[in-house]
Amino acid sequence: MTKGKSSIWDAVKGALVETAPDAPGVVHGWLGAGTSIGAGAVAVLGQGGTAGGTASSFVGVSSADPAAVAKIEARLKAATPAIYAAYTEQADALKDVIADETTRLRAAMKTSHATPEQISGAIDALLTVANAVLTEFNQSFEAKRTAATSAATSQIEMDKKQVEVLEAQLKDLQEHAAGLRAKVASEEEQMQIDAARLEGIRQGFQAAHAQVVARLNADKQRITTQTRIG
Repeated sequence: MTKGKSSIWDAVKGALVETAPDAPGVVHGWLGAGTSIGAGAVAVLGQGGTAGGTASSFVGVSSADPAAVAKIEARLKAATPAIYAAYTEQADALKDVIADETTRLRAAMKTSHATPEQISGAIDALLTVANAVLTEFNQSFEAKRTAATSAATSQIEMDKKQVEVLEAQLKDLQEHAAGLRAKVASEEEQMQIDAARLEGIRQGFQAAHAQVVARLNADKQRITTQTRIG
């Protein structure tokens, strides 16, 4: 679509990113500090979240939208169980102290008084939240896409009808112009005929005038000759 009109992309993209926070927190995962939970669980809209381009340029896009990731992470941060928050905090604190990851994670679990089952359960809870976010997104996305598609389809149909009307008007104008051209040609021909007829009338009158004048001059000459005193 051209600029100045909202595209389907513009309408549906807000379904996911309209409430994304500016500075989301990162939820640390079971594999260690800094691992994002649920970042890959979102249906990706496009590279960089930008609109425009052709339809083919969006096919096969697989990189995550940063704004979408931010929204999911924010929801996860708000829903993070306390035991998991304590565990990840300890894991972060020990990152520069214990190099071996397995040892560090075990130590973090011990100092946060957490069990593997509790951590696993916390991650399951976060996965449930992430899936709920995806469900919400899909519902909002489909509603907005349907509305945007319907509006775009209606606009296209209106434009097609307008094109048909304009084409019909153009055809009428072309036919009218052709008729006028023929009329002009006929009028020009008739004008030439009328001009020739009028010229004939003028020349005929001039000839009649000359004839009459000649007769009068002849009569005058004749009288003058006959009445002359010798």
